Amino acid sequence: MREQLERLLAVTTFPSISFGVIPPDVVRGMWPGEGVWIFDEKIAVVETTTAELTITQPSEIALFLRSFERLQGHAVYGSEARSLITKAIEELE
Repeated sequence: MREQLERLLAVTTFPSISFGVIPPDVVRGMWPGEGVWIFDEKIAVVETTTAELTITQPSEIALFLRSFERLQGHAVYGSEARSLITKAIEELE
């Protein structure tokens, strides 16, 4: 797990990536669900335990986008995100 966290730490410095971490003590109005990849607001791919679903209905894609925006609001970025990852690495030792 240490190597995975170190890789995430490196990713936070890439200029073309916005990498956020939701701190463990944040009170959330929602929790992340299944993994979702949204492509150009026209297609969303959802992975469940048993299947991969391709979503093309605009209203459903909009729901995934709103959920993602809410989760983004809980996250910290940049040095704050790196600090949380570094703390997790230190706790593994």
